[in-house]
Amino acid sequence: MPSLRAWRLHFFVGLSFCLTLLGCAADEVDVATLCPITGAEAKTVLLVDIDEVLNPKQTRAFDQFTKSLTSHGENPDGSLVPSRNYVPKDHMLVVYEMNAEGRTPEVKFRMCNPGSEEDRGFFSRPAKIPPASRAKWDQFTQTAEELVAASITSSTDDPSPLIESLQFIRDAEFPVVSDASDGEARDPAPFYVISDMLQNSPDLSHFDELPPFRQLPASLALNLEDVDIRVHYLQSERYAEFQSPNHVGWWIGVLSDSGSAMTRKPVSW
Repeated sequence: MPSLRAWRLHFFVGLSFCLTLLGCAADEVDVATLCPITGAEAKTVLLVDIDEVLNPKQTRAFDQFTKSLTSHGENPDGSLVPSRNYVPKDHMLVVYEMNAEGRTPEVKFRMCNPGSEEDRGFFSRPAKIPPASRAKWDQFTQTAEELVAASITSSTDDPSPLIESLQFIRDAEFPVVSDASDGEARDPAPFYVISDMLQNSPDLSHFDELPPFRQLPASLALNLEDVDIRVHYLQSERYAEFQSPNHVGWWIGVLSDSGSAMTRKPVSW
């Protein structure tokens, strides 16, 4: 019969082998998206709707926000900590841009955070993060800059189907699962919106009279259950008359009524 010492040796050899396998599996990623081969752990979505040139204050706010999605902050003692909006390792960030012609929004970025030395897991090794992977992830910064640079001057005649875009993205990125058989409770998915929030489509225009938020046309039915809408409200001098406190309240009513968690109040830029 094997001695206790032999059993211990076999146990630790087996444990070491299992940890090695887990460590290797943790490093296997899809080369196109940088996500684990088993899929992204979660997803964060950003919809950018910029139809006029940002002023200096808005530009700074936009830069700080986009950096917060991909960067760590610094504690007073110099240690690093994920920022409030940070997209964690193995989570996917998807960026959409509103289409200037009123069509469905376009995907501009879709990638998982490959991680860094600050947030690698127990089984993962920092040395395994190829520089090319970091470079692909860092392309988000360039994408954000291009979205601002492509800003155009619009008029009240230009389409801005914001409600339709929210529902389109929800269906594409967070499809409703009718069979929640796993019974696992999930946090609402973060869905950031950077916009002046001025809806303008054939079914509803905020440049006309603002209707009661519970009297939207059936074509604008919105279902945002299990989605956490976080609005960054772009103040516009040109459209100031349409961006009253009632306008903000209207959106809070619409989004809350749609089932969105709305864990954060709209932030004005």
